[in-house]
Amino acid sequence: MAEGKLWRRGTWKAGAVTACAAALLSLGLLPAAAQASTRAAAPLRAEGVRVIGHKVIDGKTYKVIYVAGARPAPTKARIPQAAVPSTIVNDHSSMCAEVYHSQTNNGANVDQYSCNGTATQTWNFELAYIDEYGNPVGIIKNDNSGKCFEVYNWEAGNGSNVDQWTCAPIAQEHANQLWDLDGPFLEAVGATNERNLIVVAEVNGWSTSNKGNVDIWQSYADSNQMWKYNFGG
Repeated sequence: MAEGKLWRRGTWKAGAVTACAAALLSLGLLPAAAQASTRAAAPLRAEGVRVIGHKVIDGKTYKVIYVAGARPAPTKARIPQAAVPSTIVNDHSSMCAEVYHSQTNNGANVDQYSCNGTATQTWNFELAYIDEYGNPVGIIKNDNSGKCFEVYNWEAGNGSNVDQWTCAPIAQEHANQLWDLDGPFLEAVGATNERNLIVVAEVNGWSTSNKGNVDIWQSYADSNQMWKYNFGG
């Protein structure tokens, strides 16, 4: 899963957009359909990108790509303790991820709101496994509803919504409910696997307002895609 990740660090000149896209297309890494969903202001870096192998997911073969400098060296796993709850605070807005209006029903929306210490803004992590980079992967449960932070309807595209739903048994590893705690990023495991690049939770449109929506987007390491959390690891 993780070796197929592709993401961008730093700020790249807007004039490099065309060159980057051409380079990625030449490697077969950026299908034409994907270009429409890529933000022009944050192009993928072309230099250092190469195919290093292939992997099969659900019967489909995907290229495994490598981006020089995109990932730190693997470190010892930091394993959170399930008993320790945490807020999930967006770096850009300094607001907390929450289930809207403390709802407990399936499909209730996840948004951001000024941090207020309520249970709907408190989350618990349950470990499923450790990825090859030493990152914990598991489910994130809302303290108020007991339901899971998930990508609605197993969607994977940019802008797909994050809501809550009854948690599947951890052994079943429902990919739309699995999150890789990758530093400041909450990586959506199912969407990452489907698209063969890193997809993360973010606050849509860099909103700094109460009720700003939480969705998923291809990772550009932007501040609205970074979160502060401490699940006790």
